[in-house]
Amino acid sequence: VLETLRSLGEKAPHRYVSLLAAASELETLDQETSRYIYGALQQLKDRLSNAERCWPLVEAVRAYSNLLRKHLGHIWGRWEETVADVCELYNKVRGCSTAATPESNLSAQRLFSTVAGAHVLAVALERDELTPLVQRYCGLGDLERETEAVRNVLDDAAAHLDELRKIIESDEDFAAWVTVRDVTSNAGKVVEDLRSGFTHVLARYKLNHAIDEKGELDAGKLEEAAKEFEKSAEINRKLKLWRNYLAARDLALRASVLAAKSWKELLERAEGFRELWREAEEYSQPTAKYLDSGLYTRRVSGLLGVLLQQGGGGEVTERAAVVAGLRPAGLRGYSAYA
Repeated sequence: VLETLRSLGEKAPHRYVSLLAAASELETLDQETSRYIYGALQQLKDRLSNAERCWPLVEAVRAYSNLLRKHLGHIWGRWEETVADVCELYNKVRGCSTAATPESNLSAQRLFSTVAGAHVLAVALERDELTPLVQRYCGLGDLERETEAVRNVLDDAAAHLDELRKIIESDEDFAAWVTVRDVTSNAGKVVEDLRSGFTHVLARYKLNHAIDEKGELDAGKLEEAAKEFEKSAEINRKLKLWRNYLAARDLALRASVLAAKSWKELLERAEGFRELWREAEEYSQPTAKYLDSGLYTRRVSGLLGVLLQQGGGGEVTERAAVVAGLRPAGLRGYSAYA
């Protein structure tokens, strides 16, 4: 499809880059397709940078971010160059000039900068090997502070839907971007989906770094990760994105079980998997792969089996393996971020 529509890149590069960004979301891309997307972005980035529109730059940042997060092995040898390119585009997004709405601190420019920031931060949070490069080329400081700033703007936008509608009415660039992300032009839905995805990325970061200076699991960080997954799950429940909802709930429960301080508490928390299974059955139509071949039952059994192993470092190693393990097949491809 991308090859067939290649001429679109010459006639309407802003439309073609949105297609590249959408394609880059797929986890099943092969190396040839990933490299095609990379090459197309390289050819388009200068034209996009010189155009008056801001939203295509945001979409290009999204596409580069997905390549770095999901298909890093396919662009081996080009990591630093790709990070430099995405940060160059990110800085151009931050320089876009649009007027702020008088009633609040929201504006198309601020939202564009925040969305692009969420995409570059996702790379830094998910790919430890790229974190120093992202911080250097994108000019990012403390990741926690940068992350909190992005979350605050997304939360503010979600709480002021009337302001989002006013921005759409007054800013053609922002309106075009919303339509690209959602065919119904529902800005609230677009923002909520971004909130959920970014919260999920942050939760996975906390989960993957829930180890203290002694090399042991940090129960406090695991609890924080569980809360973040629950927030993401709740947003997806409201959006009726059931596969994403179940994915976030699954990881919230796993983090919560790992943080248990006693076997009694562990077993009590593990009961949540029964409820999650009932919910998975309720939404069996959109989550058929999740239920297929008893994958879910095997994952829960495997988790509890590991936790039954006693003893110091070995227990930590086994628990960490569970945290980093493969997710059930039906829950891969989480929204725009997993």
